[in-house]
Amino acid sequence: SVLLRQLDGFDPARRSVVIAATNRKQDLDPALLSRFDAAVRFDLPDPPTREAILQRYARQLAPQERAALARATDGASGRDL
Repeated sequence: SVLLRQLDGFDPARRSVVIAATNRKQDLDPALLSRFDAAVRFDLPDPPTREAILQRYARQLAPQERAALARATDGASGRDL
């Protein structure tokens, strides 16, 4: 992959910080993943967080509709909402 080749081009004597994000880790090359020292995982939003997301992006819904939708969408990411 292009990113893997670019990572190989970094000077090992210099400190480099690379920040990357994906929602499809299972599709990434294991050789690429092995280049990262740390990983931070963010879990899916809980019902109050889903309701806050819906409050911002589903303003056309009444508050009780947003609350019901937040409860009904267990396992949904912010993107899914």
